[in-house]
Amino acid sequence: MDAGSVTVTATGLGDYTGCTVQRTYLIAPAPLEVVTDGASKPYDGTPLTAGGTLSGLVGGETATLSTTGSQTEVGSSPNTYELLWDGTAKESNYQVAAQRLGTLTVEKAKATEPDGPSDPDRNDGTGAGTEKDGATPQSDRATAPKVAGTQTSATSRHAGSRPGAATVPPLGDEGAQPLTFAGAAAALASLGAVLLAPWKRAKTAR
Repeated sequence: MDAGSVTVTATGLGDYTGCTVQRTYLIAPAPLEVVTDGASKPYDGTPLTAGGTLSGLVGGETATLSTTGSQTEVGSSPNTYELLWDGTAKESNYQVAAQRLGTLTVEKAKATEPDGPSDPDRNDGTGAGTEKDGATPQSDRATAPKVAGTQTSATSRHAGSRPGAATVPPLGDEGAQPLTFAGAAAALASLGAVLLAPWKRAKTAR
């Protein structure tokens, strides 16, 4: 028998023949209880959902509880639901008497520290760390090329003087130390003095 108003008529028999009694009864809908689950997670760009339970159906009747709550952005909202009367239970025979809705919460994602590049000034354990302030590591300093141990000759002519061969001191030798800037300057100064010597002698003789 379905929920609703029902009228019952009783008719007497025997000594009660001719007696009729009517009574009206109200059959109330069966109470249902709906509980939806709550859930939470860090933000990941996907919807957060959760299930639920439906209780109170009688006589083995069936219906479906469908949770409709969804939370994608940071924040919270109730996990709502919908009852689908797609089974043997009739909607008119039931009434939701109690419901507890869970909360869906999306929290801010925790910031993660990316693996950054290694410190260029950190020594890697090999003793070849990088020097600061623009200095060049000892292992990377360029060395001047070695100059063969030969002598360089130059001939100078000047009016009133005889040709003369001037000998320039050797700039380097095999196995010598790398030529530095100061060493190169000294060698060039010596070369200039040798080349200018005949000109100075001729000038003095005048």
